Amino acid sequence: MDEAEATRRIEQAIRRYADYNGIGQKYHQTITRAWMMLVAAARRATPQSLCFDEFAEQHPELLAVKTLNNYYTPECLARPEARSGWIEPDLQPLP
Repeated sequence: MDEAEATRRIEQAIRRYADYNGIGQKYHQTITRAWMMLVAAARRATPQSLCFDEFAEQHPELLAVKTLNNYYTPECLARPEARSGWIEPDLQPLP
């Protein structure tokens, strides 16, 4: 599966989960895509097959809640258009 298809699938899964739980309005498109881009970059950096634990050990930034703060200001992510669509990072480009 390529990165675009993986992103499409995870977006759909998160939206379905949020809708099912009555919190569909909390879905955030920019955060979802940004995390997917970070995961894809980490996969490219470590292309050998790894179990999840090994992958997470090599890329602890993916488990850190504040990682997106390296790329986005809170004000940027709080914009309504960031929630409903894609906004480029305002601090530095994503890998």
